[in-house]
Amino acid sequence: MVPRIKATVAWAELDGEVVLYDENTGSMHLLNPQAGAIWVRVDGIASLDEITADLRDAYQGDQKEIGQDVADFVDRLIAEGVLEEL
Repeated sequence: MVPRIKATVAWAELDGEVVLYDENTGSMHLLNPQAGAIWVRVDGIASLDEITADLRDAYQGDQKEIGQDVADFVDRLIAEGVLEEL
């Protein structure tokens, strides 16, 4: 799966946290640094496996655990209408 940020979502990184604004719903989301690290890698090109590998290399974590965290995060934001699947 390749996740992509919906065109109606604006975002900014502030002091290590990521803030999202969904123009369609008017909702805002504040991501913690771990979620922000995933978010900034969602570019509509990288697959979940590529995002997971990049995070594993950056943080020296367990690939299975990171992979589950990435999948859970992306699934949640797809359900909330912030991301879409290509």
